[in-house]
Amino acid sequence: SPTAAIAPIIAKKPDSPIEKPATGQSGQAALPPAVLHEVTPDVPQNVRDKIKGRIFVMVRVLVDPSGNVVGALMEDPGRSKHFARLAENAARDWRFVPSEKQRPRVWILKFAFTRDGVTSRVIEQ
Repeated sequence: SPTAAIAPIIAKKPDSPIEKPATGQSGQAALPPAVLHEVTPDVPQNVRDKIKGRIFVMVRVLVDPSGNVVGALMEDPGRSKHFARLAENAARDWRFVPSEKQRPRVWILKFAFTRDGVTSRVIEQ
């Protein structure tokens, strides 16, 4: 059953911090309880080397009852159109835990771009 496949993910430390480094190795840090699959933009090191400070981008996603992102809206593009586009594209590929409720859910995904990489955080709406 689909619930059996989801249970191990939900059981991962629900009180652990949501923000985590985007290493591409999702096994390194627990995902937030509502997230099944997280995608962070792949930014080459030579591009990251040009970042001064942090660039924050926030994307609002509409999630259907099965957990798929069905829409993405730029909440705050930050100071870079390039990173805003990367964040929006990544946000469309996230997957969330299915819901018994038939109404869509809304989440805000906050991406932070730095020289060290990209981190992401989920903000429940």
